[in-house]
Amino acid sequence: MQKRQVYVGIADVIVSRNQVNLYTVVGSCIAVCIYDPVKHIGGMAHVMLPEMSLFKSKEPPTKFADVAVPQLIAKMESEGGIRGRMTVKLAGGANVLKTLTNGEDVLGDKARTVLFNIENGFVDIKFAQVNRSSNQCAHP
Repeated sequence: MQKRQVYVGIADVIVSRNQVNLYTVVGSCIAVCIYDPVKHIGGMAHVMLPEMSLFKSKEPPTKFADVAVPQLIAKMESEGGIRGRMTVKLAGGANVLKTLTNGEDVLGDKARTVLFNIENGFVDIKFAQVNRSSNQCAHP
């Protein structure tokens, strides 16, 4: 059975179980991937900015890491995930989060395609192909 691919857009917070790959493309944004290896529950948040209080525009609130990450954890806990066994992986173009993680690929000047396999918790990060004339990133 082929896994369903679910795109995680800017300010999206998505949690899923087995047989799903979550994916996104990040430039200066950060993809936050959290995984519970016992329950095979994983989630991804695509965040733009670090903290809501630092900006005038508050919409959508999940574009801010200080809102999206707690919401992602809460959604995983509501699906049976246990915070103490969750692992975190980050990928993106700017280091807007200051946290202890199990893996990260941040900074630099290239967009990344992030593919998160919920079944096994594997996060595959590749530099995205960017069409310089249109400034669009290619999705997997």
